[in-house]
Amino acid sequence: TSMYRWDGSVPDTISFHSMTKKHFSGMFPFAFLDDKQKDQALIIGPGGGRDVLASLLAGVKEIIAVEVNPDLVDMVKLHEDFNGGIYTRFGNVRIVVDEGRSFLKRSPHQYDIIMLSLPVTESSRSVEGYALTEQFLFTRESFREYLAHLTPEGTLIIGAHNRMESVKLLTTALGAFEDLGTTVPEAMRQIYVVDSPEMPVVVVQNKAIDSTAAKEIHRALLQARFYGQKSYVPYIGQQIQVVGRTEAGHSAQRMMNQNMVDLAQGKISVTDLVRAASADLETATDDRPFFFKFNRGAPRALIWLFWLSGLLLAIVIAVPGLSGHRRGQTGGTKKRHSLSWAIPLLFTGLGIGFMLVEITLFQRLILYLGHPTFAFALLLSSLLFGAGLGSFASGTVPIQRLTHAIRMSSTGIAVAALLVASFLTPVFDLLQGSKLLPAVAAALLLVLLGFAMGFPFPLAIRFMKQTGFQNHIPWMWGINGLSSVFGSVLAMLASISVGYAATLVLGGVVYVGVALSTLGFRRELMGRLSP
Repeated sequence: TSMYRWDGSVPDTISFHSMTKKHFSGMFPFAFLDDKQKDQALIIGPGGGRDVLASLLAGVKEIIAVEVNPDLVDMVKLHEDFNGGIYTRFGNVRIVVDEGRSFLKRSPHQYDIIMLSLPVTESSRSVEGYALTEQFLFTRESFREYLAHLTPEGTLIIGAHNRMESVKLLTTALGAFEDLGTTVPEAMRQIYVVDSPEMPVVVVQNKAIDSTAAKEIHRALLQARFYGQKSYVPYIGQQIQVVGRTEAGHSAQRMMNQNMVDLAQGKISVTDLVRAASADLETATDDRPFFFKFNRGAPRALIWLFWLSGLLLAIVIAVPGLSGHRRGQTGGTKKRHSLSWAIPLLFTGLGIGFMLVEITLFQRLILYLGHPTFAFALLLSSLLFGAGLGSFASGTVPIQRLTHAIRMSSTGIAVAALLVASFLTPVFDLLQGSKLLPAVAAALLLVLLGFAMGFPFPLAIRFMKQTGFQNHIPWMWGINGLSSVFGSVLAMLASISVGYAATLVLGGVVYVGVALSTLGFRRELMGRLSP
């Protein structure tokens, strides 16, 4: 993230035009905003302060900058002599340490400008490019929130890493407009795209851009040399630019993105564009917030992990049984009797089901809780605290009721998972006016759910001990451990493929399987239970 050397004066040492000429294309849209459109700006992910500097130079009167990383804020403040005190010496600049989407959900204000200039950095993403802290910034629902928090003449400015991102930002914005009842040709009159090899910019306005303003934007694009195959301006048709001579004649290139021009003219739909693209341009949603997934299908790394963990799980389930471990004990007398197939199935289901529910809930709840580090700590501690209480309370279940308790607790978890999948979003949307209430509600939800999830495993261990299979307990621990690994990979694959809600439902289905597995316990095993 860039931090500029600046003496704090406007516009002596750094001017608006000098920043634009240095190919900070995020500066470009400010030139087409009048004073009434620059009263208040919300900047999400300001990093080293470049966006704040751009806003100051453009004459924005009040700036609120929301940065999720407190270390970046501290570094910029520490070097105030270098950067002109951009975070410390300006009364009209307020820095907030928070997650941008969560802050916006709680904000009752509307802004003339909302700006996100490369808020998701390359280094904060995994190898496959799935950001876990910032991915909810670029979803269909987030664009609806941006539009709702803009003034009637407000402007949304988003800087992308590359041209492919700018196209996906466009399709996501069009998805949000579709939800609001705006057709694609109508929405395209509210959007223009600045193509730049350094940082393409997608600009969305809350009202249609008139033809006069569009011509001015187009003329400025040519002057600043911000044109190429991904630029788009309303009302401006495709144009060809001669870029040189060859032996065969002149070499030419298109100055506008033909797909965007066709969208504006109603010649193609967003679905047509997505289907024809070589990359995955499907609009991201809060349920499937993988904006940075550009490869079609599931990621190869996750597929390999799926098959590898599945193979290891199969080996751990099968090999001990084939090598003579299917031998039990009753008291001090060894007896040869086979272990019911339902017991390994039960421990497999517990490992997979727990991870499906845990990972999915964590990902969904982080959206509502703000800072990801706080959110993860709260969620993990709440779930484990509840599970610990449940495990402790399971010791009060009478021996004769062990299988019934396993069945009932697993069924309860399945029902809870289905209810959470259906009502989680509307309930937390009602709580977004407060920063405390979502955290309290999430903690309470996970303690209660964890309490139920803490029952089946220790109950199953007691069942094995009481039925003379205590020597198989380490084997079941191994099955459960590898099932958790397999369940983690399955949770990610399912979330990418069908979304978080469906993955949570899948977790509930697995717990139904756990409940049904208790029906497979052999009657003679039940007879060995001590009174």
